Amino acid sequence: MVPLEIKNISSSIFNKQIIQVYNPNLNAITNLHFKIKNSNWNHQIDTIAPLSSIKISLPENYLSPKLNIKVDSDNNQMVDFSINNYRFYFGLIIIVSFVITLIGIGGIIFKRKHR
Repeated sequence: MVPLEIKNISSSIFNKQIIQVYNPNLNAITNLHFKIKNSNWNHQIDTIAPLSSIKISLPENYLSPKLNIKVDSDNNQMVDFSINNYRFYFGLIIIVSFVITLIGIGGIIFKRKHR
């Protein structure tokens, strides 16, 4: 039995992250359980037909740079994989830019008061 193939098919920071799960086997895979580590998100799929794929939207998680996903099934097939969480880095850039801007504005105000 060949393991599932899992790909991240959306890497835009403005769209939800979507993964594609492909079943390369000639038999169906039943009762797939998806879990994100350090999160309470669970997703269950009853059946993936042979040689077919499905798409799953992941939840919006802003607090973790990587999403570690574990997949279990009744066919004793287990897959662990991780994908980058682009929204984490985008939020981090916005926060750092905001802090730098506030420091710059504070410096300008301080300089004008102490002339």
